[in-house]
Amino acid sequence: MMRQHLTPDLTAYGNTVLAGDSLYLREMDVWTLSRGFGNNFGSLRNAPSDLGIVDEFEDGFARLRGTWRQDLIQDQRFGLQQLPQLWVTGRRDLPGGFAYVDYDTEAVNYWRRRGVQGMRLSLNPKVTAPWRWGDYLYGYATAGIWGNFYDTSGHEVGVVPVGKLFNFGPPLGKQVLVFNNGLKSGGLTQGGLNARGIPYLQTGIATELERVWEVNGSYIEKLKNTIEPFVMYNYTPPISQSSMPLFDERDRINARSMIVYGFTTRLYARTNLPTRTTQVPENPDVESGAVRSADAGQTPETPYGGETDDRYDNTNAMVSHSGGNTTHELFAMTLMQAYDTNFEFTENQGDLALSDVQGIFTLFPTSIVSLGSQLDYDPRTHPGLSFASIEMNLQPPWNSERSSLYMGKALQGSFLQVSYNYVRPQNAVTNSTARNGSQFLAVRTYYDVLDRLGLYFAPNYDFASGRALSTQYGVRLKSPCNCWAFDTGITDSFNPNEVQVQVQLTLGGLGSVGQSPFGRNPFTVMGLAGQSTGVLPGY
Repeated sequence: MMRQHLTPDLTAYGNTVLAGDSLYLREMDVWTLSRGFGNNFGSLRNAPSDLGIVDEFEDGFARLRGTWRQDLIQDQRFGLQQLPQLWVTGRRDLPGGFAYVDYDTEAVNYWRRRGVQGMRLSLNPKVTAPWRWGDYLYGYATAGIWGNFYDTSGHEVGVVPVGKLFNFGPPLGKQVLVFNNGLKSGGLTQGGLNARGIPYLQTGIATELERVWEVNGSYIEKLKNTIEPFVMYNYTPPISQSSMPLFDERDRINARSMIVYGFTTRLYARTNLPTRTTQVPENPDVESGAVRSADAGQTPETPYGGETDDRYDNTNAMVSHSGGNTTHELFAMTLMQAYDTNFEFTENQGDLALSDVQGIFTLFPTSIVSLGSQLDYDPRTHPGLSFASIEMNLQPPWNSERSSLYMGKALQGSFLQVSYNYVRPQNAVTNSTARNGSQFLAVRTYYDVLDRLGLYFAPNYDFASGRALSTQYGVRLKSPCNCWAFDTGITDSFNPNEVQVQVQLTLGGLGSVGQSPFGRNPFTVMGLAGQSTGVLPGY
């Protein structure tokens, strides 16, 4: 992995994953290269390598690159390469400021030794007009078009199903039982120049109802509840694209006439007690290495209206400060569903052309606990809960001290994380052979037992198969001042069936050697456990 800034806005980069044996990466269940580069090597379909330059400018960027993919499963001769690709995207305000234009342009040359290849120019301009009717309603309307232009030639690529006898050559006539979806050359494609354009429309409308209660308690001054209903509509006409080449997702745009509706409700609390926050530097962008968003320079507002002061707490997205008071977002819930008027009824799908009802819940009662959940309810032929995900994070109230030195991604602070996932077999893409479908429980916990000793425990259990998929044990030796730490972790896993040992030595202010066996503290990931002191974003 390589990055080189040629100018403040122009960056050259290169990423390479290359294996002499296509089966080798399947044995790598952890990344072993530079920190943060690559994961899930064992399930890679392709090993991609790309080299290019990126130029950032106001409200957009341009990228020129070439990509080579090593096919780890099928015949390399059919591997589709992008040599080269030019992508330009950005946004511009229209005169008068009543609307803005998003432009997305891609020119790419697809090359392969066998199969359809050629050039494609893809254009996706769209105009969006946001609007607001006082304090009552707000929304937007978007109109755009997907336009593709092709110049292609070559043979069609056919797929040999798993388990079929297939003739490979030379010698001609040699039959091999295919255990993977093999590829073969078909007849000549129509080729030549082709083009298609698909318009689309999107619109949405929403409002907000709110109520404020005067509590005037010793801790809570006010409570505020909001209900925010919304409706969105997305229309793409049915236009045949079967005669067009198929390289990636830009070549097939599904027709739809979809309505998405739902509401979000939130609960805020304004407290009148000072909250201890991390001291924000005068220029946090320079110190943290982060880049401000487009809202930089604007003064944020509190949920109750009015501008905040300079003590906006950027260590906690759920907390803001104004006039000596602190506002907490305690609870948020979103319920939504989709209806497609183009839905074709079948006997198996029943009489409802509706999606699942999706519910997203987050709860932040205090700074030491958080709860999140996502639920999907199937209202069709066989009603019932189709998906459930629940996660709870807990940290001790005294878990607030952080090292004054940069500790990289070393885990800091005690915590307990419990998560549970369920998928009903009838709603899975492939029905599970297990009796209970998918039911998975994961626990992660770390605790500073002594000033110089910490313990880590992380079991993962699958209720459907009735076995522990993996169990991880860890020990941390550290200095009382959190200036250095030595971590050792042992993982005993079922699939792959192995015992893995990981170590990491972290020296405060200098860096680390090895791989962390503990992962991250979830409160640090959410920005609730203190501000990073690193010079790189996310470190």
